[in-house]
Amino acid sequence: VIEEEELQKNCKTVGTYLLHRLSTLLLEHPMTVGDVRGKGLMIGVELVADPEKKKPLEPEYMSQLMEDMKDMGLLVGKGGLHDN
Repeated sequence: VIEEEELQKNCKTVGTYLLHRLSTLLLEHPMTVGDVRGKGLMIGVELVADPEKKKPLEPEYMSQLMEDMKDMGLLVGKGGLHDN
C-alpha cells in the first residue's frame, strides 16, 4: 500500500501545501501565531500570547484550545519547552 499509493510522495506534496497554507496564519494572525515549521506532515504551529517576546499561551487556555481542536477532528499534541 505504501508503494502502490505513493504515500511518501503524497506526504511530501500535502505537507508542503499544508505548511504553506499554515504559514499564511503568521500574516493573518500575527498576534497569536508565533511560528509555523515542519517537514512532511509533521508540522508545528507555535501559539503565543505575546508575539514580541514569544511568550506562550497560558496553560489553561492552551488545554481548552487543544480539546476544542480534538473535538473538531484534528490530530494534535503538545510539546516543546512549555508543553504547549
